[in-house]
Amino acid sequence: MMQILDLISDKLINWTENKFESLEFKIEKLDTETIPLLLASKHINDDYKTILIYLHLDGQPVDLSKWNQENPFTPVYKLKENGNFTRL
Repeated sequence: MMQILDLISDKLINWTENKFESLEFKIEKLDTETIPLLLASKHINDDYKTILIYLHLDGQPVDLSKWNQENPFTPVYKLKENGNFTRL
């Protein structure tokens, strides 16, 4: 089973690395004891602010009943008041 997971992980990492490279990102692969980390960077202009985006490849199934919005994959702005979130 672990060999299958390793193969899937390798394919995901290779696909992600190739995708970022096709978008002209500089890629650094950082080896770890488990799955390597990918650091993708792209310099546009010194006058622009830095944007950091974090993502991971080992996604889990989504339980739609646990979300208080129509689609958990569509970003929305919310305000938290008294422990409850209100969509802005």
